[in-house]
Amino acid sequence: MGTKWRWDTDFHLGPAFDREASGRADGYNWGIDTFWACANSPTFPHIKVVTYHDDIEHPERLLKAELMVLAATMNSRLGMETLTDHAIVPTMLFSFIGTSVRILIAIHDGSCLRISKSDMMPYSEESDELWSLLMRYLAGGINGEPSTHKLPSVNAAEK
Repeated sequence: MGTKWRWDTDFHLGPAFDREASGRADGYNWGIDTFWACANSPTFPHIKVVTYHDDIEHPERLLKAELMVLAATMNSRLGMETLTDHAIVPTMLFSFIGTSVRILIAIHDGSCLRISKSDMMPYSEESDELWSLLMRYLAGGINGEPSTHKLPSVNAAEK
């Protein structure tokens, strides 16, 4: 299937994040699988990340590893030469936890890290509808209308 996203397994998260530090942390195994960046416009800061985790005790909570990956990815993208004009890095994270998956979408608006997450969705090889949903999110386009070049106005809510 052709998409406008290119994948990479080594996205150079340093110095904000030591990828080798992933593995065993907080009593469970986790790691980063793949990064997907927009291939048809390398100056778009949008990125998609796939992570995996052991099954966890409280899947409804945001995981420390998920937060670390989101923050490090945003920080690393903002440091790239082709993205110096941007102030916002929309990030989508596909988090595979045990035999379930959830999708997180995050942005930092200049004062607050905003994260939305789906419910946990159990998967198996026979989960055709779920795999189709995940592929649609992965292959989905970028909404280029909102600007990533400037932070939202502090007084935007008052207007």
